[in-house]
Amino acid sequence: MRGSFKIKDLRIPEIFLTMDEADVNLSGKNIVLAVRRLLLNGSDINITARTDINPHPQFTLSRLDVRSRFIDLDRLMKVPEALAKYTAPPLPSSNTQTADIPVVIRNGSINMRRIKTGEIIATNTTGRISMRNNNFFLNNLRTTAFDGIIRGDITANLITTALQIRTRGTGLNVEKALLALANMKDTLSGDLAFRTDITLSGSTMEEQMKSLKGTVTFAMTDGQLGPFGKLENMILAENIRESQFFQTALGGVINNLATVDTSHFSLMNGQILFDNGIAHINPITTIGNVMCLHISGDFNLLENTTDMKVRAKLGSVIANMLGPIAQLNPINLVQATPGLNVVMAQAFSLFCEQLTPEESAAIPNLPTKLDDNMATKFQIVLRGDVAKPMSLIKSFKWLALASEIEQAQNFVSTLPDPSIVEDPNNATIEAILKAQELQAKEDAKLTNKLIRFFKKKK
Repeated sequence: MRGSFKIKDLRIPEIFLTMDEADVNLSGKNIVLAVRRLLLNGSDINITARTDINPHPQFTLSRLDVRSRFIDLDRLMKVPEALAKYTAPPLPSSNTQTADIPVVIRNGSINMRRIKTGEIIATNTTGRISMRNNNFFLNNLRTTAFDGIIRGDITANLITTALQIRTRGTGLNVEKALLALANMKDTLSGDLAFRTDITLSGSTMEEQMKSLKGTVTFAMTDGQLGPFGKLENMILAENIRESQFFQTALGGVINNLATVDTSHFSLMNGQILFDNGIAHINPITTIGNVMCLHISGDFNLLENTTDMKVRAKLGSVIANMLGPIAQLNPINLVQATPGLNVVMAQAFSLFCEQLTPEESAAIPNLPTKLDDNMATKFQIVLRGDVAKPMSLIKSFKWLALASEIEQAQNFVSTLPDPSIVEDPNNATIEAILKAQELQAKEDAKLTNKLIRFFKKKK
């Protein structure tokens, strides 16, 4: 069988379709279809397909190649919506089982110069395609997005909507990605490399998040953590804001810290494990010039809530800028810092938490050995609704080993009794010692008077 036929200048405005030309060539048992300049609501597509007239259980394409200069996915999705208006509804059936898709694509390729959806733009997208057993395979994917390159393999079951995504990316601009994907500005920046091995299914976002399983590992260099990584925001924890010890000094401490860049990091590494709607942080670590972080815990994707611990190692110069908060550090307590509030020192255990040597070692080191040796450690607890950041930080506490806490407790037990002064809650060591000295002088005067009195009696 030989022959050909051609369709030219096809226009179907009801479904936003125009086509310049389509050729069908028959040669022996082979059929070749070539579609040129097909426009679907502004997206141009060129298709070359090859099949044969041999009997097959399914409609089989031995080759399918798709080329495009521009795809607008948002506008393209209006085409099937419009087409549905002119499609007869399916006949009722007692069989609830979804029928298999009777299509096989043995081999094929895609080559798309530019793909757009929302603010996301991918360029020079290529890959190998095939289809069998209801599964559509996109292998050897390569695309450029957010200044980086993404490669990988994706499998989609067109019946169950199950997706398997194994990708890796390098050189991505995180700031651009977050702005385009989630409209999040000034939250995180850096140069990102990542690897994903995840599966998900479902037609709604909730179904997809609940079914999401797998891991994402990543590394980021030369970045900023945004407001979350600023020390002046970390100390606005509930236990600090509500404590009478810090209320008058907190504003000045925050103003001083605002002049220091604590959110910059040279390296961030992390692994996230997804399971049953929960993202397990496993962990994420950062290394910065003045602060290093170890982040662990869970994030509920369905409820947008978190329960995480952020442990940090802080350079001593920055730690000393924390004013009265720094005085409660067990390491600082034993140094009998001038101006130490005795009542506050006696309450240090409320602002301190013990950690093991292994937990301490898990926090990354500061870049230089000298800075690391002089560093101190703290922990903040994040718990609650991410949409309410002011109530998210539950506590700020200094971290110390058991031996360091014991030394601090021993030191506090030697502090003088603050009740001797007029305002015990604000009494410093110096004020108490001075009051004791004055009291001793008064006691000595009284003793001398009594001695002279009894001598006269004799």
